[in-house]
Amino acid sequence: MKNSMKKTLRRALRDTIVVGALLCLLFGGAALWNESRQPGVPGMPASPSGESGEAEVDFDALRRAAPQALAWLAVPETQIDYPVAQWTDNQYFVTHSAGHKPSRDGAIFMDYRNNGDFSDFYTVIYGHNMRSGRMFGTLREFRESAFFERVKYGTLRTPAETYQLQFFAFVLADSSTGDYYHNLAFVLPGEKEAFIEMIKRTASRWRDIPLGPGDRIVALSTCLASTGDRRVLLLAKLAEQ
Repeated sequence: MKNSMKKTLRRALRDTIVVGALLCLLFGGAALWNESRQPGVPGMPASPSGESGEAEVDFDALRRAAPQALAWLAVPETQIDYPVAQWTDNQYFVTHSAGHKPSRDGAIFMDYRNNGDFSDFYTVIYGHNMRSGRMFGTLREFRESAFFERVKYGTLRTPAETYQLQFFAFVLADSSTGDYYHNLAFVLPGEKEAFIEMIKRTASRWRDIPLGPGDRIVALSTCLASTGDRRVLLLAKLAEQ
């Protein structure tokens, strides 16, 4: 049993390091390429509806263009307005669009260890830090106090539910040694409470909101720079609308 657990932890650590290295090293020079091209990335299948002006997603159309798409993620005042996909590992969508075409932009994708219905206590979503601001390039804006205080909410739409993302923390973490990527299971007593306290202790930006072990947390993650193990995480509480 212990050997099996060690192998699982080693695999998780290896995948975290690999995806981090690919996100940062291979694509750090994003300005060298024509970022106006995203081969295979489907156009936004959304349109304003109702008096509220909220956009709706045609998930049938989205799934035809991107079969592994689970949700649509949008954050106001940023360029984040993309489908969220998931594969059987954390490498494929680093170099492929949500439409399964080779792409230097990759795709926005959920960690393969997470449940695709966002039912986990802690879910990690990855994206490239593009210099143009595309993909997760605008996450770095949340490092500034004024921006973090102004942009408090995002939206996550799934075929079954529309969620509000309540942003409560901005963190700079180390992918090779940090606790934000290694354990996504949280099965032991007290682990969830300890994780919340760890976020509060390590966050460079923090917003007090009601948060406990019965809630669900979503982390939007990208690399900080083209070299090194430093990662940017914007953490949100997932709330049903």
